Amino acid sequence: MVLDLADIVVHIEQALAAVSPELADEIPDGISTLALDISSGNVMTDVAQLAERLRLITSLFLAVSAVLLVALVALESSVFSGLTRMGLTLAAVGLALVVLRGVGAAVVGSYGETRLETDALSGAWDVVFGDLATWGWVLVVAGGFLAALGWATVQAVSEPGRSVRLLERLRQEPQTSQARVLRTIGLLLVALWALLQPATLLLAAVRVAGFVAAVSIVSRVLDTSGLAARLRRMVPESADEVVGLGSVARRALASLAVIGGLGAAGVLLLSADDDASALADPEACNGHAALCDRRLDEVTLATSHNAMSSTATGFLLPNHLTTMRAQLDQGVRGFMIDMVYGRETPDGPVITSFEPVSAGSLDDASVVAAEATRNLGGSELAEERVYLCHAFCEIGAVDAVEALSDMRRWIDAHPREVVVFIVQDATSPDDTAAVFDDAGFGPLVHTQEPGESLPSLGELIDSGRRVFVLVEEDAGEISWLHDAFEFSQETPFSFGSADEFTCAENRGKPASPLFVVNHFITFARAGNRTINDFDSLLARAEECEAERGLPPNMLAVDFVSEGDVMAVIDRLNGVD
Repeated sequence: MVLDLADIVVHIEQALAAVSPELADEIPDGISTLALDISSGNVMTDVAQLAERLRLITSLFLAVSAVLLVALVALESSVFSGLTRMGLTLAAVGLALVVLRGVGAAVVGSYGETRLETDALSGAWDVVFGDLATWGWVLVVAGGFLAALGWATVQAVSEPGRSVRLLERLRQEPQTSQARVLRTIGLLLVALWALLQPATLLLAAVRVAGFVAAVSIVSRVLDTSGLAARLRRMVPESADEVVGLGSVARRALASLAVIGGLGAAGVLLLSADDDASALADPEACNGHAALCDRRLDEVTLATSHNAMSSTATGFLLPNHLTTMRAQLDQGVRGFMIDMVYGRETPDGPVITSFEPVSAGSLDDASVVAAEATRNLGGSELAEERVYLCHAFCEIGAVDAVEALSDMRRWIDAHPREVVVFIVQDATSPDDTAAVFDDAGFGPLVHTQEPGESLPSLGELIDSGRRVFVLVEEDAGEISWLHDAFEFSQETPFSFGSADEFTCAENRGKPASPLFVVNHFITFARAGNRTINDFDSLLARAEECEAERGLPPNMLAVDFVSEGDVMAVIDRLNGVD
């Protein structure tokens, strides 16, 4: 998604109107018109198409990289020398990613003139490039293991002093002029790095030294245990001892197996989730047997605000790092989602349909900017259907039926779990219900009469109808779509910073049974990753319980996978 000048002006105006109406009033009326006149739809379309092509090229580069790594091993005089080179290559790439993430945030943040500007710029960098460090360390660990294995095996049959001579070669002046130029440029860059960011350079140097030490230690263990020598005897010492293409093919397949195994290990490592272990108890309700006899308004559910808005689903301004199904694995049982009408463009992005939105939901400038963006799709837009979007589908959208179908499959596989949805519906009641029906929720949804006590978790599970759906705008005549503010009351949700948090009454009625505590900063996406620590989150929940006289039933946060959300939920439920 690419925002042009008109879109940016609209977002700035809306943000200012939310946090400082007086300042927003000072923006000249002609700014929006000027932005629309300057913006070029053709240019933005070309840029978006280029970005889509680059995504395909990136996939091609990944495949080529894997082939080159295999060739690196296959064409070496020794398989284990090739493994050493492969490991060092992977580790170097990983360290580069880690350095880019850290140095980039520091450099971008240095352009801020105040602490707030510095934090905002660094936070924006972290939102976009935060995952680089994780993948970088995966590559460093994988590369270190391969390098240690290969080096230890080579050393097992090498004469003493090989390591010393290697260090001497690294200190020697390069023989070719090209190599000397590259070395000079590298040293100059390091010098500039030392001048501009000495702390990050020192950190990088320490990490490189730690990597070298780790490789050396692992190599020594493999060598002294005799494993390296045994591995060395299993493989020919040089390519000259191997005849025909079969050996090269075998080496290539072996290398692919190593790469595939490491990749699978990395995926398993990154997707491991200790919070899901509680699901093993067949007598538990939402992970704990102690919760089975408690009514829905007597338990606290981890709740994901704008649950569909995630880096994993390609949202431009994400609220989370994982999909809604992954959030279920992490222990989330409350989901705040937005349903919006949209139409898919030929290139994939979704254009928002604004006709169904009630008058007054969007200001004139927003409608003009959105219509200008929608018109870029021309007459080839797909048929209108319901998407999960946060206000504008242009900044991120997932097909509503597909996303909920994925969640329903998880719920089917976990029959002891109760889930609550709060839907911000810019859709008709019939279309909202159709999404849940098409996703297979028909046999799962619970119907609750106003004024009656809410059932316990155990009762919901025993009935099989363990999904409670609340809608904010219009429930219509559909019995299992419930008016959100007939059944829930909440705290305010628009805050400029954590210092502004209050537990004051907002939407809902004093007699509404479910209490929703909104714990997120409205416009500070990156900042929301820092307020989910145990002490801050627990203190906010306890403060609101004391002030409102109600236990928090839905503790709504952004970046639910960050911090100590589930530990706080367990403490509030008394099951930690």
